[in-house]
Amino acid sequence: MELYKRKGSKYWLADFVLDGKRYRQSTRATTRTKATEVAAELIRKAKEKNMTEQEQAANVELPVLTEFADGMFLPYVDGSQLDPDTKRYYQNGWRLLKDRPIAQ
Repeated sequence: MELYKRKGSKYWLADFVLDGKRYRQSTRATTRTKATEVAAELIRKAKEKNMTEQEQAANVELPVLTEFADGMFLPYVDGSQLDPDTKRYYQNGWRLLKDRPIAQ
């Protein structure tokens, strides 16, 4: 975390990176000590928000590989203008993969 003042400003700014995302915000504090306290609170709030976003992303229901292959991929392959050998390669690959645990 970095605290700094912009030229001509009386307020301290907090600049930090959390999970690859940069946060820059004014602390609206005129003393460095108070700015440090406010910046710590900003980091805590950003962590909470980040955790909530990760939980929401984890709750997204993804299709099972079997549903995707049977519902989207194989019909696409059948209707495409791919080389017949390529179509056969994809169909045979799915035939070998569909009985594996990863397909479920």
